[in-house]
Amino acid sequence: MLERGAFKGYESVCSVLEIQMIDMKNVNDSYVLEDAFKMAKKNNIEPVIHLPFLDTEENEIKLSWLVVPESYKGQLKAKEQSLDNLVKCLDISSKYDVKYATFHVTSSKNTLNEREFKIFESKLSDLVAEADKRGIKISVETGGVTENQLVYLSNKYNTAITLDLAHAHLDGIDYVDFYKKHKDKIKTVHLSQTSEGKDEHRHIYEAGVIDVDSILTEVAKDYSKGDVKFVILETFPDIKNQYHLAKFLPKDLNADIERLI
Repeated sequence: MLERGAFKGYESVCSVLEIQMIDMKNVNDSYVLEDAFKMAKKNNIEPVIHLPFLDTEENEIKLSWLVVPESYKGQLKAKEQSLDNLVKCLDISSKYDVKYATFHVTSSKNTLNEREFKIFESKLSDLVAEADKRGIKISVETGGVTENQLVYLSNKYNTAITLDLAHAHLDGIDYVDFYKKHKDKIKTVHLSQTSEGKDEHRHIYEAGVIDVDSILTEVAKDYSKGDVKFVILETFPDIKNQYHLAKFLPKDLNADIERLI
């Protein structure tokens, strides 16, 4: 697992590293990120990115979205995300042949109203256009967005879907049914365990409200048919997570797991 103070990357069953991008205010941020990409390449790990959803201002962490819902009343303050900042992240990523970028609409239970969603859609269109120029596909993550909205965006803008199990559960989405219905649009799956009403990023082998094994069973079936998904562990490092994943992997992937461990 590659981890630095400014970002976190999570290992996956298919030797993929998801790099959490940052707000890019400091010129040194780009060097930190490029170092992460270089380490991934050196270890023959494919990098994907998670575009920033946090911002730091005067030592205060804020959520950062293209559109902040008027109804938002979370503990952290939220601010409008800059398209220029996102494009800077895409520029760095394109130099290292990144093909997928996960992107947050808002967060679970914080949906946009009709007017806000139209504004978001316009800004997303601009982001997709910039990503297309760089050969990167935007993948919209579950959390603060409905199933119908995710499918609508995918159909209209050719975005992929990142299925975060905890986010989907918090928003009342049946994530197993969602996966089965929309697997052709889903490229990335975020795995973690949690308690009811929370997003705790606990280990996948622990007890909780998320049926992680059901999703892994479906992903393994698709992998055997040649439909490869990026399966990302969004947990703190623990070797037991990798061993739990290995139970569901085709035998030809076990060597990858051992190498990552």
